Amino acid sequence: MIVDLARLGVRDLALVGGKAANLGELMAARLPVPGGFCVTVDAYRAVVAPLWPRIEELLAESRHAEIRELIATATLPEELASQIGKAADRLDGPVAVRSSATAEDLPEASFAGQQDTFLGVVGATAVTEAVRRCWASLWTDRAIAYRSERGYAHRDVALAVVVQTMVAAQSAGVAFTADPVTGKAGITIESAWGLGESVVSGAVTPDSFTVRRRRVEARLGDKRTRIDLASDGTTHTVAVGAAGRTRYSLTRAEVVGIARLARRVEAHYGRPMDIEWAVADGRAWLLQARPITAIVQAEGRAWWLSRFVRTDIVEHFPAPYPLDLAMVEVAYRALRMAFSMAGIRIRPECGLMTLDDDGVARVGYPRVTVWGVPAGIVRVLRTTWTDPRGWEPAHGAQVRRLAREMATLEVSGLSGKELHATLLEVRDRAGRLVGARFTEYLSFHLVRGGLIDALLRLARVKTTQFDLLGGLDYATAIIGRRLRGLAVSAPPAVLELLSSEVIDVDAVRAADPAWWGEVEAFLADYGARTPKMYLPFSTVGWREDLPGFLGTLAVVARGDAEPVPSTPHDQIVARASARLPRRLGQLLARLVDDYRAGHVMREASVVELEELGAAGRRLAREAGRRMVEAGLCSDAGDVKYLSLDELGRWLEGDPVDVVGIVERRREARPKAEAAWHETQEASPATDGAWTGVAASPGRATGEARIIADASGFARLQRGDVLVCRATDPAWTPLFALAGAVVAETGGRLSHAAIVAREYRIPAVLGVAGATGRIVDGQRVTVDGSRGMVEVDGEASTAGADR
Repeated sequence: MIVDLARLGVRDLALVGGKAANLGELMAARLPVPGGFCVTVDAYRAVVAPLWPRIEELLAESRHAEIRELIATATLPEELASQIGKAADRLDGPVAVRSSATAEDLPEASFAGQQDTFLGVVGATAVTEAVRRCWASLWTDRAIAYRSERGYAHRDVALAVVVQTMVAAQSAGVAFTADPVTGKAGITIESAWGLGESVVSGAVTPDSFTVRRRRVEARLGDKRTRIDLASDGTTHTVAVGAAGRTRYSLTRAEVVGIARLARRVEAHYGRPMDIEWAVADGRAWLLQARPITAIVQAEGRAWWLSRFVRTDIVEHFPAPYPLDLAMVEVAYRALRMAFSMAGIRIRPECGLMTLDDDGVARVGYPRVTVWGVPAGIVRVLRTTWTDPRGWEPAHGAQVRRLAREMATLEVSGLSGKELHATLLEVRDRAGRLVGARFTEYLSFHLVRGGLIDALLRLARVKTTQFDLLGGLDYATAIIGRRLRGLAVSAPPAVLELLSSEVIDVDAVRAADPAWWGEVEAFLADYGARTPKMYLPFSTVGWREDLPGFLGTLAVVARGDAEPVPSTPHDQIVARASARLPRRLGQLLARLVDDYRAGHVMREASVVELEELGAAGRRLAREAGRRMVEAGLCSDAGDVKYLSLDELGRWLEGDPVDVVGIVERRREARPKAEAAWHETQEASPATDGAWTGVAASPGRATGEARIIADASGFARLQRGDVLVCRATDPAWTPLFALAGAVVAETGGRLSHAAIVAREYRIPAVLGVAGATGRIVDGQRVTVDGSRGMVEVDGEASTAGADR
């Protein structure tokens, strides 16, 4: 029942599970693997067999914790206990005790990470106890649900356990021999200081290296902590100083060496592999290898379009919580409908987005088929284009009426089924709003913009459609103007309170009741605005977060009064029309008028969508309040950890393990954040500068200020370079202070681009990894005309050794 790892291979899968079999394979291939042994599945079955009658009773009653306790305290046969003790004594120093399930680490399934791992175990007694606890972890709620959903019989899945000498790593991480999302060739390495648990758990943003042939590209992570192994086997999490955070955790030679090992592993198995490794005393060790599961391949002529769809999803839905995915699905359906009008098919069966049991969402590349674009373009051009001025009577008024009804609805008096039905009604209304927004209006808005650019080029006028939006009274501009009005009219006593580190809302309200009345009037109109407008269930609006709103108002009080005036659009149109044939000049004028009206409609629809989000959030929070009353969670906001389907089933009275779901997904949230943002491809480098989308012209230098969310708004000082993942309309006040903007996502039609152009500050967007590669306070030069970002003279590749 005990087998040395060196004697194992894939032929032994049924006996020792995927992890142990793969480690044996690597040893047989003469690859560097720490020594150890495996407690086979026969040992598990021998211990569990007498317990099966009781296990089945407890399983029928969903008493999973008692199953785990039953196995964790089971008595081992004397011979088995002796064998484990002797094998453990033969290993030097602390060991790692890891599960090796018979269905784990196989191409067809991804059981990996479902069972427990114990690090730094010392002594035969402790090893024996850890083995039993590994066995018990086969019976967590998550593992049981996973097997049930995928049709694995509980009796058929057994657990082997790997006991392996630990490597006291100076740095560790993972390596993929192909992009796990796209399937593109190339070695991707993620690395951090200390043990690899920091990377695997998502506790840090690791350094990232891409190796193609002899070229090494690197992206510096944010390694705030590290996990180290002490001589007594204990592990310690310690803070990493500024020097360690700004230094790569691998030298170029180490990167190349790990890539070489990864290629040898891939060559041995003949397929893309996911590898865990560690470096100690200058030597790289392989700790685990398994095939990469579920690669979604984007290919063919529409590859660029597939990337566009995926990037747009990443930009608008930053690291969604499970409940937020309801909005992702709404937007995705609308996007598919809009593309189909032009003869472009996005095939949903390829799985644009996946959500695992831990609540970790990942975005893939959809398979896009360009099946009838010429006919589609003709169809769009021949269709009667919807007048954007008709949005208000057709959609806006209806949405606002529903939002008002939802705001006054006594949600506490609704039954669970009524609450669920009302939540679905709001979701469906949002779906119709977004569908109309895409297919009836924005599709034609994009075509108008393309035609305007073509006519401007024909007239040889050096400007673009985006320069024709100045001076518009659209929602974001109106909100900004009213915010500035509130800031200017605030009495000195209020401004002093707003400058406090912690804003006392009651004190502000009492300081000037008349002024506060103006605040309440503003919030009645625009208080649904949030810093994450497309994530309605995991964010809050200004009405719900008065301290946050007042903090934003404090930022406005420090900023410039108005955006910088641009050349009036009618002057640009007149200049272009004078150079065009008469009919084309008249066409340009009509297109520009409709284009400007389309932008007003676009921004108005955002406000209406935010109001629907506020209504849905209120309903979901009521469900969360009921869960708190039932003792299922500690905060009403925890409802965001459930999917809409899970929440609906609970409201309908069906059994849902709310406690297990919330606890598991809350614990895995750092992993979910890391997984989402790591789906971005690192931006390329040219001559020591990172490249991105040239979104707003100009050149500026300043200190980088990395802002993650609204809680960091107050940190931005005049002239700073705002560095962020993306911006929403609620971020607009920051543009009055910033000297330039760098964002990880976004294009020339995104919020950051439009507002940066209004404030005449340079902006470079789509610089993936910027918040990890740029360190807060570094000097940054942003060239918005060329789409280049230079950071303190540093090169963006890790070509040189430290």
